[in-house]
Formats: sequence, structure tokens, C-alpha cells
Amino acid sequence: MSTQPTQGAERAMLEAAAWKIRLNEAPDDETVRAECAAWRARDPDHERAWRRTERAWLLRARWFP
Repeated sequence: MSTQPTQGAERAMLEAAAWKIRLNEAPDDETVRAECAAWRARDPDHERAWRRTERAWLLRARWFP
């Protein structure tokens, strides 16, 4: 069994990072929030990538306030 991420999972991680940046730049923009939610719902890889990105962001904030 391979532990290497698939191309789809790698792409989802890059996209999740881009969504995180967009949301941080415009936290009150309901359109961006809705688009991100739609992206997350579109594919299980997207949701997994989003959750990993959120965890990484929280850890980063803990270590580098």
C-alpha cells in the first residue's frame, strides 16, 4: 500500500492553501466563503485538504504568534 499522495490530493492541498489565503484576506466576504464551501463539498479530497490546512494554520499560529 502506497502512502504517497495522489495527484488529486496534492492539487487539493494547493487549492486549500489558496482558499485559506483568500479567506484570510477577505474574512467578511460572503461570496468567497460560499465559493470555498462549494469547493469543499465538491470532492472528499477537498474537504480532507481543507481540514489539514486548518490544522496546519492553527499549529503555525501556536508556534509563531
